[in-house]
Formats: sequence, C-alpha cells, structure tokens
Amino acid sequence: MKISMYFPSERDKLFTKYSEHDFIFQNCDDSVDIIYVTSVSKLTEGINAKKRFNKPLVCWCWDIPYNWRDWGMTQQGINDNKFR
Repeated sequence: MKISMYFPSERDKLFTKYSEHDFIFQNCDDSVDIIYVTSVSKLTEGINAKKRFNKPLVCWCWDIPYNWRDWGMTQQGINDNKFR
C-alpha cells in the first residue's frame, strides 16, 4: 500500500521505517492508495489532496482534546488547548 502522509514535525514519521508500506511525505499524487493526516494542523492539506486526487483520507487527530471542557480543565489548560 502506498500512503500519502501529512504530519507537523519530523518525529511523527519515526514509525514509518518499521512499516512495510511505501510513504510519500507532505505530498500526494495519483499513485497513493490512502491519505493519512497525523494532526489537525495538517488536515486542510489532507482535505485538499483528497479533493484533488479522490483518495480516502484518515485523520488521526491526537491533538484535539475530546470534550475537554467537560474535564474541568483549568484556565491555563484551556488557554494551552484553545487552538487545537
């Protein structure tokens, strides 16, 4: 499988050397099977690639706290996470 992978930093591609898949980093073309986005900060690029190449998209948005307002987060925590 060939994967187009969008990620915010170099550390996010560390696992790819252990995979048997072929990756294209920060780019997409007609040869890929799937688009994989590892952060909401790169989601717009992934969506644009999906629209352009009509490929399935998977987004692992680890940096979006789910229902973080329900966790009783402190004001500092809210400030730290408001753009995620």
